[in-house]
Parts: sequence; C-alpha cells; structure tokens
Amino acid sequence: MSAKRHLIHPSTSDVGSLAVARHVHQQTAESGVNEQSHYVAKTALLSIMNTIALQVDLIANGDRGVILESGFEVRKKPVRHHGEVGLVNDLMALRTEFPNEALVKWSKVTAADMYALEYTVDLGTTWHNGNYTSGKSIRMEGLPGKTDVMIRVRGLGTAGKKGPWSDPVSVFVL
Repeated sequence: MSAKRHLIHPSTSDVGSLAVARHVHQQTAESGVNEQSHYVAKTALLSIMNTIALQVDLIANGDRGVILESGFEVRKKPVRHHGEVGLVNDLMALRTEFPNEALVKWSKVTAADMYALEYTVDLGTTWHNGNYTSGKSIRMEGLPGKTDVMIRVRGLGTAGKKGPWSDPVSVFVL
C-alpha cells in the first residue's frame, strides 16, 4: 500500500514573485542599499513565503508529515482566527495591459487566512479553479482571452471553514 502524496503547486506568479523578491533582497543586503529598499524586498519575500506556507497548510489538512515533507516546520500552537469566515463584499477586477490576465482586489475578511478565486466564461454555469493567496490582491494569469470573464472569491479559515462566495464581478480580458 503506497502512502498518499500531496502535490503542491504554487501559482506561477507566486514562484516568479518569490524569485524576484529573493534576488532584490539579496542585492539590497549585499550592496548596502538604503534600509527602506531592504525592508520592501524583505516584506515582499515574507509575504510570498507566507502565501506558500498557507497553501501547504491547506493541502496538508493537519497532516504533520505533509507539512514537514514540504520543507516547513510544524508550529506547536498555530496562530489562527476562530469563528465564521466573512463574506467578500468589495471585489474588484481590472483588465491589465497583458493578454490573458486580470488584477483582482478586495478587502480583508474576518477569520480568513487565505482566499480562493474562481472564474467562468459561461455566466456561471461552469466555474474553474483559479488561484489561492493570503493577500488581498492577485494577478490571475492564464485566463481565457478576448472575452468577458466573471471572477468570484471567498475566504478560507481554519479547520476547513470556508466563507461564502462573493458576488461575481466581470472584466474583459485581452
């Protein structure tokens, strides 16, 4: 009997952002660039690592082995929000200058550690898994181009708690 394996795939934008943030952080640390630039690079790096850690935690569903195998440590007392996950009310999607991409923004939701995004091109008949993030905005890449895309988001909390899906917003994607 083989052990069940979890495949963890951070989004392309997370991996690319992580590489850029790491490079900038190293350059600013080595060259003695001002403290503000160093702080910005370090903050970006920590934010991306936190997003990936939350993705691992979500996929692991409390399995210490999966968390350790992915290279993260297991906390003795995780810092978590308790209670019901709130509703995203102020979702906004903007077209970018790049094809097959939209910038999606919203405000923090009560008890949410992460956010799940989905999109549809058929007025909600079929929803496609989009991205996961711990932030309050994300560039969704790989969307169908030259069409209107509807996007929705919901907060994800502890112990599998999920907030309700937001009302979808529409954006024309290049």
